[in-house]
Amino acid sequence: MQRLVDGTEVWEYLEKVDATEADIFLEFEVRNDSGVTFNVREADSNKILYSEYREVVSLDNDINRMIAHFLLSAPKRTEAEQEMFKKKRRCAAITARFTFAQAYCQERRRTYDWKVKNGTAATQQVCEKHWLSNICAEAANGGGNFYSEAWPPSIAELNRDLASESDELHELEQQMKPIQSAAEADACTLPLPR
Repeated sequence: MQRLVDGTEVWEYLEKVDATEADIFLEFEVRNDSGVTFNVREADSNKILYSEYREVVSLDNDINRMIAHFLLSAPKRTEAEQEMFKKKRRCAAITARFTFAQAYCQERRRTYDWKVKNGTAATQQVCEKHWLSNICAEAANGGGNFYSEAWPPSIAELNRDLASESDELHELEQQMKPIQSAAEADACTLPLPR
């Protein structure tokens, strides 16, 4: 239902806020896929300000029409107000993209930094991916048996992984720049790195 409502023009007229801050509530009730009721309630008194019922033909179309009918009775927003609402939606979308990209980048950076800082443990992880863990443990502890030949290729593979991860981190940082530029263009506030 949320996706259907978000696909309408309602957020060009109303601002989406937490329920505790709302002046009105938009309420939809679908009954056995045969009918849908749309009520607009005043938040303080719970009084119904607008109500409409439709038999369901196509739910997305019905929701869109019901919202459009309600908005006909709403005061028209000025162009400045409409632009403000559009900007808020753009900022919310930019912030969501940035937050996701930032979290992914930070996790990749933590993994990379751990491997660089803990070379022996990171090499052991690579070794265990390809050989038996006890063989890798003997090699890590300077074991002299012939199985320790697994250790040098593991070091080489770790170095290849680190080079690849370094390139990936650089690429991720480059991909975040356009998001930051879009945020600056709309004067959006982005979350600070954690």
